[in-house]
Amino acid sequence: MKRKSIVFLVFFVTIVIILTFMLSEWRIEHERNLDVNFKVAKVEITPAFRVILYDKDQNKLSLQRFVLYDYHDVKPGDLIVKEAGAEVLKVYRIDSLENKTVHLKINID
Repeated sequence: MKRKSIVFLVFFVTIVIILTFMLSEWRIEHERNLDVNFKVAKVEITPAFRVILYDKDQNKLSLQRFVLYDYHDVKPGDLIVKEAGAEVLKVYRIDSLENKTVHLKINID
């Protein structure tokens, strides 16, 4: 009986590891193919100095592979852009004359 439980435990752990790996790969591929065009309306800083971004409708920008921190200096009015298939996220700063300049480029983690 003890041998059967060890075999079951090893089988269960193996399945969990494989599913975790597959889910992680799926999430990476999903974010890589995601097209983002997000205008920042509100910026929150977490206790870990990570940035949480919201648009004018209070929708949160949720990306796992691109991490923005307080020192990246993202402000309300900035435009977050990522083309589908790209591994680079760009933050554009828009001035009073509506000119866009690249403020920051971040590669996928």
